[in-house]
Amino acid sequence: MRRVVWKVIAEVPALVGSAAMVLVVIGLLPPWAAALVLGAGPVWAIWSLTARGERGVARLVLGARPPTAVELASLAHPITVLCGQQMGPPAIDVMVVDRPGWPAHGFGRRTLLVTRDMITSRRRGQLSRDETTTLLVAGVGALRTAVPRFDAPVAVLTLPVLPLRVVAAVVAATLGRVPLVAFAWRIRFLTVGIAAWQMTDSGLPVALSVVSAVVGVLSYLVPVARNRVWRALLLAGDDFASAAGHGPALLRFLRRFPDDEFLVGRVHRLAPPVPHLSVVR
Repeated sequence: MRRVVWKVIAEVPALVGSAAMVLVVIGLLPPWAAALVLGAGPVWAIWSLTARGERGVARLVLGARPPTAVELASLAHPITVLCGQQMGPPAIDVMVVDRPGWPAHGFGRRTLLVTRDMITSRRRGQLSRDETTTLLVAGVGALRTAVPRFDAPVAVLTLPVLPLRVVAAVVAATLGRVPLVAFAWRIRFLTVGIAAWQMTDSGLPVALSVVSAVVGVLSYLVPVARNRVWRALLLAGDDFASAAGHGPALLRFLRRFPDDEFLVGRVHRLAPPVPHLSVVR
């Protein structure tokens, strides 16, 4: 339940922003066009809950595509294992994304997104067959949770603010490296608080002050929520892969990365240290 709550917190600002942009646009359109725009989004979102609709959203929004013959050959053994355990096609639709990220992750109800980098690593022998299979199984494990269930409808309904989210991510990644900018962003609560107080002191409606305060709180809460959701999905995938007997291969893969607190926690969940008892005579 906590995973779902964090997911809702992470997506609500984008949904509200998209709704506001749509309302502004339909106010400028003639009635027939406004009705068309207002009805197209919900219809498309409902259609995205189907297998074909989810696949179409993955293609359009995420740039996903079916694997080529060469890529499919590289994934032949892992997909065969998935099918043998009733976790592969046609129940799960395997698609390839060209952007970097975690090697395999779930989208929606039935779409397993595999990065091209993972397939390249497998083809070059940098990933063993067991490790590749484990990563796919872990991705399926994330799909089995309730968290990504409505990814496709949310992606449809937040399309109006997608360009803004991309620009904001690029600006944050670029300016976040500047120490002074990073410090100013960390103490933004001061700016938001002063702005809210000045609005109230100037006689503006209290609702504006409340909205500015809520925006300030969400600016801290949304990144935390996204991080919690991502970590929860990884842990769910780890647990699922371990229960399916792929824990050792997943451990070998995780131990290739530099240690951080979260990675150490994942390794500890998969292979807790054996306590040593000492006998004092």
